[in-house]
Amino acid sequence: MVARAVGGGVLSNDRDQRLDALASLVLRLAGGEYSARGHPTPARDEIDALTVGLNMLAETLQMERRAREVAEGLLRDSVHAYEHAPAMFCSVDFGSLRLVKCNATFADTLGLPKDGLLDRCLLDFLAAEERPGLADTLEAVGETPSMGDSVLIGADGRSRPVLFSASAVSDVGRVDRIRIILRDISAERSLEEQLRQAQKMEAVGRLASGVAHDFNNMLTVVLGAVERLHVTLDDAHPGREQTELIHDATMGAAGLTRQLLALGRSDLATPGVYDLNTMIIDSKALLERTLGEQIVLELDLHPESLPLQIDPTHLTQVLLNLTLNARDAMPEGGSLRLRTETEHAEAGIVRIVLSATDTGIGMAENVLQHAIEPFFTTKEVSKGSGLGLAVCYGIARQAGGTLELSSRPGQGTTIRVRLPLADRAVSLSREPVPFIDLAGSGERLLVVDDSEGVRDLMDVALSSAGYEVTPAGDGDEALAAFLEGPAFELLVTDVVMPGMDGPELAQTLWRDNPDLAVIFVSGYAGDRLDESLLERPGVRFLRKPFRASMLANLAHELLVASDTQTPV
Repeated sequence: MVARAVGGGVLSNDRDQRLDALASLVLRLAGGEYSARGHPTPARDEIDALTVGLNMLAETLQMERRAREVAEGLLRDSVHAYEHAPAMFCSVDFGSLRLVKCNATFADTLGLPKDGLLDRCLLDFLAAEERPGLADTLEAVGETPSMGDSVLIGADGRSRPVLFSASAVSDVGRVDRIRIILRDISAERSLEEQLRQAQKMEAVGRLASGVAHDFNNMLTVVLGAVERLHVTLDDAHPGREQTELIHDATMGAAGLTRQLLALGRSDLATPGVYDLNTMIIDSKALLERTLGEQIVLELDLHPESLPLQIDPTHLTQVLLNLTLNARDAMPEGGSLRLRTETEHAEAGIVRIVLSATDTGIGMAENVLQHAIEPFFTTKEVSKGSGLGLAVCYGIARQAGGTLELSSRPGQGTTIRVRLPLADRAVSLSREPVPFIDLAGSGERLLVVDDSEGVRDLMDVALSSAGYEVTPAGDGDEALAAFLEGPAFELLVTDVVMPGMDGPELAQTLWRDNPDLAVIFVSGYAGDRLDESLLERPGVRFLRKPFRASMLANLAHELLVASDTQTPV
């Protein structure tokens, strides 16, 4: 070997070994093994000097490799962060606005491969009405970023609102390219729309509740008057049939006011805990009659009980409205599937999901956006009120849930109502006390309502039933009458009144008369009547409009229970 001849002499075995080791080190370093190191000897000759030099070279190369690996890792991370950033990045030629670069997020948002985007004009991917404005903005762009909003159109035809920031990239003092950052704000716009929708529903609900309150008072008077007239006519009298028509029309109008109150989530709920599956099964016959013979009702119910705390009339109304909506969407027939299931939400909360899926004509996006708005309908005049889904929405919100729709033209519609799962499946409703004798015995009753017509109706109904009635027009007048004595055995009071309302009046009287029985009457209680009051013994709620006989019967129930100390 050449390494064995130095200065023309023959090297000793030790020197040969050291040269072999030096040669091996050179080969290892040449092969990229920068962690290799030589071992100098105490001789400190030229071989040791070469060994030390190679060790220093190896250390330098190893440090450079580590630095390069770190740089390459950072570059990879940077490229990955660029490609998959939440924001969209692209660069366009200043003159033509053709794409010269973009990240994967930009391509994925548009639903196109990156190679298919490059060299295409950015304006091709904007809504037509947005193109002139963005073109003007980019033409005037400078080193200071220009910001604005626009609408991208993807390959699937969906529009996506975006915010953008554009800045110029200069080359030797001349603007060469424009760097653009875009952010999809579809979620924010959706939340804004939901907020506007909620505010609109809240405003309409308040208006509807106020109208329903006054209307219920009028209906109560009409219903009481027609009932009194009806009982004075014998079966052969021609006016008897007319009073029945008036009665039916009044009850129909009462149903409409309940829809208005449900719309505003102002209807006083009298909830119990009911099994959703049982309620659906019990309503099946009614729903099938509503659908007609051309539409098949399919039930896909969760195998376990689904306890739900809700007013049962509200739940029936939701089922009926969902059925009516599906029926109108399938004029040629089809099927409606009612499905119940559970889902786990955040914080371990379990929700019940009631979904109604039809095979009807479906809805376009512009119709879907307004489907739950009050009085919005695509039906002919007189064919629908436009309250069906709006009422379902109001009932769901009142019960602590939500309602959402999904639909496409020709692909049917699915409506999902999500409601909280209750703790138990035992109804909270109470059985009425059986009646023995409906005639009163002169018990003193205090009747309070700010509506003179309703107050007179209750006065006549209860006086005719044998009670001594003291009417009052408001809470202060009632309190004064109560303090004058003698004691009253039953308070019948409206809930919503100017000044002192019904619940406040009852609680004031209970301080000195804790056993006083109370009937709250209202067609619109709002948030005035705490449901805990209705759980108190000797307390009942009567919804307006009501028949005079209903009031007399309920008064008798409470007074009999009070006399016999029967729990209620």
